[in-house]
Amino acid sequence: MQQTEIIRDESLRELISHSTNRFPFRYYYEDMKQFQHNTAALHWHTEFEFVTVKKGLVYFEIGEERIPVSAGEGIFINSRILHGLFAPGEGIIPNILFAPELIAGEESSLYETYVSCFLTSGISHLKLSGDVSWQKRILDLLDTVYHTAREGAAAYELEIHILICRLWQILYAHREDMARRPLDGLSIRTRGRLQTMLRYIEQHYPEKISLSDIADSASISRSEAIRCFQAGMHISPMACVNDYRLSRAKELLLCTNDSVTEIALSVGLENCSYFDRLFLRKYGTSPRAMRRSASNPRFKSGEH
Repeated sequence: MQQTEIIRDESLRELISHSTNRFPFRYYYEDMKQFQHNTAALHWHTEFEFVTVKKGLVYFEIGEERIPVSAGEGIFINSRILHGLFAPGEGIIPNILFAPELIAGEESSLYETYVSCFLTSGISHLKLSGDVSWQKRILDLLDTVYHTAREGAAAYELEIHILICRLWQILYAHREDMARRPLDGLSIRTRGRLQTMLRYIEQHYPEKISLSDIADSASISRSEAIRCFQAGMHISPMACVNDYRLSRAKELLLCTNDSVTEIALSVGLENCSYFDRLFLRKYGTSPRAMRRSASNPRFKSGEH
């Protein structure tokens, strides 16, 4: 089965159901080129997700991370974690999604012991590599799950359930090795809106951006935009815009020969004096002084 679009509500929750009849499991075999711009937009769902990259390279965006997953590797994404995918070229990705209840009933001690810890601990994801023995066992089990789901033989649901439980047993044993996100108390809706506005800033920072533009990108009011940024980042939306512009300016200063004026204009700061003041406040040095320090061999070698 192939999706070509991620349909979401205003909180970025994916609206498609990933269950078949009364079996809370879905298998997909997807080509990233079938998505517009080779991109699956930011979204979240209540199901656990496992993805394997069979061909190409796929970048997974989870929180502030952009995680490259190459052919032969895979990734586990926890329930309710906001994520997106992008393939710069070819990207063939078999994947499965299943509800936590597939492992055990919600009222059972099995669920409480082996499933709840994933839902309440801040675990976000785990990149799977064939170079790590226990992760390779998960990747091998995933291949067997994919094959079983494709064949659809008699009692295949029971076989998939057994395979998922074996896979989960390995994952549970290594749960402390997984990436975690701070339990910051943000609601999924607030986090989704914040991610949408941050994406807008990243895409439009060279342009003139107003608070209204940022709020409109998430279809919310200006006051709600301010609330989301204060709750999630403890700064205002416009301060976030300038922080992002300055970080891009620093990269350009150190990696190009463009003049300071050209760099200021390219990141959306047309007033060079204002750019210098912001840069000094953030980095404690002027743009020109930072460039001189970086190009001086004495500074590069640590000699002062």
